[in-house]
Amino acid sequence: GVQPSLFLYSSLVSLAAKTASEPPLPATRFLQGLGVIEGMRKAGVTPDVVCYNALLVAAVKCPNTTLDDGYWILDEMGHVPVRPDEFTFATLLDLCASDVERGLAEVSDAEQVMVEMTALGLKTSTYVYNSLLK
Repeated sequence: GVQPSLFLYSSLVSLAAKTASEPPLPATRFLQGLGVIEGMRKAGVTPDVVCYNALLVAAVKCPNTTLDDGYWILDEMGHVPVRPDEFTFATLLDLCASDVERGLAEVSDAEQVMVEMTALGLKTSTYVYNSLLK
């Protein structure tokens, strides 16, 4: 059979992210992505930044997730430990923009995401600037 590998699990999380806005329920795809991450751990495969970033993308596409969910994922990354990258924070900013549109967050929340990003020594990138413009 197929042996569990980082590549296989990353592909499954990415698939959940790519289909997160499709029926039956967007939240189901996000939860499937969470399940894949949990399955990785049980199989002894350590998730990497690509897996967590794909999970964050799924969160952005799910209408019920919030910036708090993104911070939970970021916290999980710290426990592995997996170092977030600029794309991680750009995606957190996308979650923040969604929350601002729904009245669940303020612009100051986006500023806090930027503070945390720079505290890790990460530089702003095109991804980050595009997310800030949302």
